[in-house]
Amino acid sequence: MGGGGRGRGKRVTVAAVPDPPGEPVLRLDLQPEENEPRNAAYLITLRDAIDRIFAHPVFENIATELPLSITAEHAGGSQAPYKDADFTIALQTHKQYTCGANFFWVNHLYSPSAGVPIRKEAVQHLMATSFPKPTPFNGVLTVSCLTVSSVLDARGALESCTPDELRHAYILAISRDVDAQQDDDLSVLQSWRKFCLSTTTTFHLHESHEARYWASLQLRENAGATAEAVCRTSLQRIFEVVRFRSARVKVLGAPAGTAVAVAKAYSDKLYMANNGVQVTKSFIDVALTVHDRMFKRARIADVLVEADSGPRDSNPFESIYVLQAILSRGQTEPRIFWIVASIHHMCQYKIKPARWFTVSNVRGSTESGNRGYCDLALFKLDSLGHLFGQLPQELGLETQWFERNARRRLETHQLYYCHGQSPEGHPAADTTWQAGQKRSVRDYIQFVQACRLTSQLRNTHW
Repeated sequence: MGGGGRGRGKRVTVAAVPDPPGEPVLRLDLQPEENEPRNAAYLITLRDAIDRIFAHPVFENIATELPLSITAEHAGGSQAPYKDADFTIALQTHKQYTCGANFFWVNHLYSPSAGVPIRKEAVQHLMATSFPKPTPFNGVLTVSCLTVSSVLDARGALESCTPDELRHAYILAISRDVDAQQDDDLSVLQSWRKFCLSTTTTFHLHESHEARYWASLQLRENAGATAEAVCRTSLQRIFEVVRFRSARVKVLGAPAGTAVAVAKAYSDKLYMANNGVQVTKSFIDVALTVHDRMFKRARIADVLVEADSGPRDSNPFESIYVLQAILSRGQTEPRIFWIVASIHHMCQYKIKPARWFTVSNVRGSTESGNRGYCDLALFKLDSLGHLFGQLPQELGLETQWFERNARRRLETHQLYYCHGQSPEGHPAADTTWQAGQKRSVRDYIQFVQACRLTSQLRNTHW
């Protein structure tokens, strides 16, 4: 068995293994009644990439093809191909079986640890750096089995514990080259096909969905030591921990959802990489508060997820304790959003580097009189009415013009860079709205810009 021959042409759809009747089952994969709004657009992009691959003649029916046998020919496989008999004996005896298999036997839209935002920019970077040309899949593709039964009937629907980002980057690289193929030279795509049909794959027998979940997290920790795109960020860990806690409470009851119980579960089941976010009681306590007060507020969550999508060192919110400091200072949703958006735009437009936003700089310290960037941002927010209303009136300027024209263009950093003065390297700002105004009005606009956009109070001047 296993010569790269065609299997049945119909692609198998996802069919999750049913839960044992009458037994409480802890599951963290996406359930039929759930959706995943944070990854919806990304997963559509991935689904489209898979469809474009499958639509190309080189990859016709690849989801059901058998793996390549080892031959002396260049087109042959590099691994001993999957065999049903070997699979059964190995899983029954050793609970795992490694062989050459088909990369597309796996349903790559499935995740055993769903509900965590995927860092899209990090996946793109991984694709560009790890798979710039046809190459074997990086590492081992791990497939989770809950029963010892032939996987051939589930081709296209197998469930993998390998980190999503690694598998997705591989798919996007193949799709990239499918889109780039313009002439009759199919050598690049045929190389991808060969590597897909001889992917080093380990089938693991897991006793439960929960065991599969922990296995997937451990593989992520292991891979994260070398692949930054796979390493959990603080934001991702918050989503992960909150979802895990919720599942434990649903299945095991409220005592299983305490910070101590959740931290113990992580400590018992997972060896966390040194460069990853450590799950402790303190982290869990803060994570629950941050999730309720920030990630359940759509516009705050949107900014935080966007900031988290790229490299970790470019995200000013990578520390959960920075988020805690923002909550402490902001208190209400509008003020928290103002601080978060302000910090994000400061980094986005390179006014301040992400590393500057430490807990002490955000919250303040003894040396700064316990005043930090949050206080400055809130001072700017509280000054809006005065700068655009009362003060222009006292100076004899046209108040309505400032409210109608200036305020809606200078209210935030993002608006200012579009309508005031753009940072170096960005498109020029549109300042035509100031045309025809008196010198006194233009001078006042410069004063407002200095007050609203400075990063330190001592720099505010007229």
